[in-house]
Amino acid sequence: IGHCLFGRYSCRIIVPVYTNWEIKTFVARTWLPNAINTSKVLMPSNSLASEALFGYDIITCEISDYLFIVEGVFDAMHVMESVGGNCVATLGAHLTDAQRRLVQQSGFSNIILLRDNDQTGREAAIKEARELKAMMLNVSIATLPEGKDPGDATPSELAEAINNAVEVKEDYGTESIIGGIRDY
Repeated sequence: IGHCLFGRYSCRIIVPVYTNWEIKTFVARTWLPNAINTSKVLMPSNSLASEALFGYDIITCEISDYLFIVEGVFDAMHVMESVGGNCVATLGAHLTDAQRRLVQQSGFSNIILLRDNDQTGREAAIKEARELKAMMLNVSIATLPEGKDPGDATPSELAEAINNAVEVKEDYGTESIIGGIRDY
């Protein structure tokens, strides 16, 4: 981790993102509390973020048999520090095809999606849960208090969300064929 004082990435913490021991991108996050006319997080234009998961190279089934998936690098660091376990960040609100393959190759069969509790995060969690479930993984969705993201949540809020995570049931598409079926 580094920092930049001048240029495009001035007043930002720089976090390199490695996957399979290759640098894929970096995240540049401002440390200014009320940054005006600037994005909170920047990545380089030639970024390979869609092929990367922050934290991927340090996760291990020996720590826990669960893998937490969050959006940002600081979310991942906060989850690892607060509740322990394995955590990766998708560097955005959605899992890409390449990232789903990395999750499948990771060796974890129990996935907990811990997305931001805003509309985009909730919609992404539902879509990703179905996609990961189709890959024969056990998937649960953890819900934080309204408007919170994993980096803002207290350790007790994270623990409560994880302990109350809802397991995703198999989706065979029958809802679209037979109206009213919810549990099968």
